[in-house]
Amino acid sequence: MAQIKATAVKNAIAPIDLTPTGRVPAIVAQAATAEPVDQPAGACPRYRDCVETGPHDHHFNHNMRVHSDGGDLLLDAGMAAYEGDDDRPVVYLRGEDFGDAASVHAATARLRQLLDEVDRMAARVFTDHERG
Repeated sequence: MAQIKATAVKNAIAPIDLTPTGRVPAIVAQAATAEPVDQPAGACPRYRDCVETGPHDHHFNHNMRVHSDGGDLLLDAGMAAYEGDDDRPVVYLRGEDFGDAASVHAATARLRQLLDEVDRMAARVFTDHERG
């Protein structure tokens, strides 16, 4: 039986004080004058689930798959995000893209319900078959 390892990702963003002070915070001034630093090789520093290594601006993970015993793809899921004007990531499940965690949770809950229904149907069908 195929298995997938799922990892929950939780992001928390601290509130930002947007009250104008007329001063540029030191860290912003320092960043504006600092030399750009290349992204180090290895794990992606932006998205924990990104499988790309080294400097990159296209983040992805297309490795969540379940195959039948015969090797056919039953279900796939993953993530993708691009750096730029619209840098919102998406998580996809088969052909459907989701832009937030709540939408993904709702879809996976429906899938769990469907899989439970498939298990119950299989039990009925094969019991009925055995009874002849």
